Amino acid sequence: MPMTRQAHLLRRTQLDAFSRWLEGRGWRREPIAGSCHEVARFRHARQSEPMLVFERLRGPEYLTVFGAGVVLAKRFLVGLQASMRQRGER
Repeated sequence: MPMTRQAHLLRRTQLDAFSRWLEGRGWRREPIAGSCHEVARFRHARQSEPMLVFERLRGPEYLTVFGAGVVLAKRFLVGLQASMRQRGER
């Protein structure tokens, strides 16, 4: 199965919160490997491919998620937006 990506999916400032959210769902953070643009790598026991997070060259405030992470990143962002709405933030 080819790895999919979603450009500009996460803001760099959201990476730590996303990492904690993933750890609560059984993912573990691994050392980055290879690319100078890779900022995070996560693996789950039930996933054959790691989830990769890269910085963007043209928009360094945004990160691109590869692998199984696209769907999870979208779920994280939906939950984040819902909690912000409950607190009255934008």
